[in-house]
Amino acid sequence: MMRAILVNIIIFMAIIGAYYIDFFGWFTSRYAFWGALALVAVVFIIAIKVLGNPFAGGDDDDNK
Repeated sequence: MMRAILVNIIIFMAIIGAYYIDFFGWFTSRYAFWGALALVAVVFIIAIKVLGNPFAGGDDDDNK
């Protein structure tokens, strides 16, 4: 219970910090394209790390 409250407080403080340094302004200015491109690249890299490489060509068929 206390851990969940602590996580919520940390998330709330992170949002306040992002607002304070104008993090959201980076994505509404001339850097919007580069910010979005970097965000897509980071999410793609995380997906490959978590889900595995879909282009590896490995045989995942377990019904042999």
